[in-house]
Amino acid sequence: MALRNPTRADLVATVGELTGVEALRRLRDRLLSSPKGKEILKQRPRIDETTNSICRDKLKLLEPHTFGYRYEEFLSHHQFSPLERPLVRFIEDEELAYIMQVSILIVSICSVDGRFVLSVIVKCTTFGMSC
Repeated sequence: MALRNPTRADLVATVGELTGVEALRRLRDRLLSSPKGKEILKQRPRIDETTNSICRDKLKLLEPHTFGYRYEEFLSHHQFSPLERPLVRFIEDEELAYIMQVSILIVSICSVDGRFVLSVIVKCTTFGMSC
């Protein structure tokens, strides 16, 4: 159904969760191979309006070329809240579920405003595919 109707984000996300576990394991291995990656997996930062997360007000103060600034700009422009995004449901491993959630976020941002090619490049790079 997701292939017939790719505008159904819930179905596309479900397909990704059910078929992407091996790619997520490879991505986790890559993260664990660097000190910064280990730190990210240990802290598991999220961008939302809840406590213990990255404050959206601080993102507005970042340099315009940074991911954080662009993400806040995207949220404000489209009047989205990170809390509206459904959580990963079909991946039992908490670490892999976190990696999937962040990957979905990055691909979503790259897909907006005609950045489809960038989205494909991010997917290929993230999941170790050749484009």
